[in-house]
Amino acid sequence: MDTPIAGSASNVDRLYLFYADLLDGQTNAEDSKVIQVLRDAFKFELLLRKFTLKQQLKIRNVKSEIDRCVKLLNMLILEFIVEKYEQSNEVKGDKIVESRGEFGKPQLENRKYQFNLSDEKGLVMLAIGFDPSKTNTEIGVDLANPEDIEDFNLNKLEDFYKLDFRNIFDDSEIEQLDACFQKLEYDKRLSKLSQFWALKESYSKYLGVGISAGLQNYIFSANIEIKPTARLNEYQLDQLEPYEPRNVCLTLPGHNILCSVFAHYNSCTLVKLNPLDIVNHFLN
Repeated sequence: MDTPIAGSASNVDRLYLFYADLLDGQTNAEDSKVIQVLRDAFKFELLLRKFTLKQQLKIRNVKSEIDRCVKLLNMLILEFIVEKYEQSNEVKGDKIVESRGEFGKPQLENRKYQFNLSDEKGLVMLAIGFDPSKTNTEIGVDLANPEDIEDFNLNKLEDFYKLDFRNIFDDSEIEQLDACFQKLEYDKRLSKLSQFWALKESYSKYLGVGISAGLQNYIFSANIEIKPTARLNEYQLDQLEPYEPRNVCLTLPGHNILCSVFAHYNSCTLVKLNPLDIVNHFLN
């Protein structure tokens, strides 16, 4: 992997956002090199055997081919990055042992790294931090696609937060969205709704409770910036009162997918991975 992933003291307080596009930027699965590899039953089975029977069954039960491949890649990317990090820092570690929190949040039993995973429309993302001083902190990441909102075939976009998903929005958020919609074009309205969704989901994942605690309990401002593509893909995380962790919202380069991350880091680096490299790493 060409990009260094923490090691020097200057990089300790840095979160890493690794993502991979299963479709390689294509719209058709037939044009994806990694999907062609995963269609080989023997290779797919070989990769599956890296995981527990319960994890294997979870992947096998996914009906969509692309979604099945995404779930597999989502599990491989964590092992791939941890192995690369430990190799580059000359750390000898045992095989990764993953467990689940009370509400299903994944965690590492035999590592002190903080991480969280998300996937959306052929994309997988791993948010991970290696700072040992942050061992007892959490990370929450979510990817949101504006096209998902359009798939609801709403009569008007306002119906999303006033009718269909009214129960996840606070009254103050609805007032802010009403004001925003008066001055935003259609695409910006879609992005703003996706941002609210990603903020609420990522914060609930940070807490480790998922949506069970009620997304309406997490209230955000419509003025939170969606960061433009940054030079060197480095971003600052901002403090969002009254929440303890810091946050960054950004759009993945070359996509309209929004990403929201909550963590106890001041800055982050966005790193694109080749999914074929990940798969081949475990096949060779």
